[in-house]
Amino acid sequence: MKKGVISTLSDALMSKVAEAAQASHDVELNSRFELLAPGFREAGVLGFSAEFSGSGDSGNGCDITITTLDGTALGYQETQEFLKDKLMPGSEALLVDVIELLVDQAIDANGMDGYENDSGGRGTLNYSIEGTASFEGFYNKEEQEPSDYSWDSPDEIPVAKTIIEPFLAKLKELGVGLVTAEYSGGGDSGSVEDISFFLRGDTEVESPNEDGEEVDPDVVVSIANPSRSYDLVSNRYVDDPVTEESYKDASLRDVAQSLLFHLVDNAGHSGWEINEGGGGKLTFNVDGEVTLEHCDYVESESRVASTEYEFVGAPAPELMALPGPDVGP
Repeated sequence: MKKGVISTLSDALMSKVAEAAQASHDVELNSRFELLAPGFREAGVLGFSAEFSGSGDSGNGCDITITTLDGTALGYQETQEFLKDKLMPGSEALLVDVIELLVDQAIDANGMDGYENDSGGRGTLNYSIEGTASFEGFYNKEEQEPSDYSWDSPDEIPVAKTIIEPFLAKLKELGVGLVTAEYSGGGDSGSVEDISFFLRGDTEVESPNEDGEEVDPDVVVSIANPSRSYDLVSNRYVDDPVTEESYKDASLRDVAQSLLFHLVDNAGHSGWEINEGGGGKLTFNVDGEVTLEHCDYVESESRVASTEYEFVGAPAPELMALPGPDVGP
């Protein structure tokens, strides 16, 4: 920008800019937009776009991009360089802090305070010194898509006999009547959270954690747990052939976990831990029904705010005409 295009603003006006730049949140948003426009203009800013997001009770800060007075839209890195150590004219406030203050107040004014809690949210504040601004805000929503599966007996579940038969024999030997396993995951990471074994008892017990007597899940049983390969035709993992070398000692806990993963894969939910993730519960009745309650987690978003602002701006001045050469008489 050519020197002299923008004249220095009056001390009185810059005093108002300084007050607006550092004022508390109780200043009306539209008034702050208006008061700060001359300061942004003096700093060489025609406008900005600031995106914010957060979830899990943590905000990710603002991604800011600047448009300069000559209409050049700066990229993210260029904006970082432009804003580095730059003060709002007439004040001791950093320009980036002033922008983030505006974003915070816009979030509050649009009822999105706490947007970063739980599933979180996101939004954008666009601002122009020419007298317009806009705010859009969205909340993330977590929904669940349940899928239930059941088999009349353990013999019917789609798991290798070299796993299920020795597992069942050991459970019956120990007097176990019920096995439960719960799992959940997301963001490409998942785990089995709880595996419990309960002795035979009253079949009417609905909550074995309260009334059942647990069995040590680390008791060892010899099983053949086939290795698994991904079959592109069926789009799922399948068992490889079993050999003598396939047999090994495993704890009841490990066998139950293997059964769980087999059933989840065969139900078409391989990769349940990816992205938004999923979870569920396996209930394994030694003498009866086996059930798998699976749930995929699905994220969507809903718009909760869309606001347009108009205020008295401070339009960028036209370039001053340079004086032409002297022309003699």
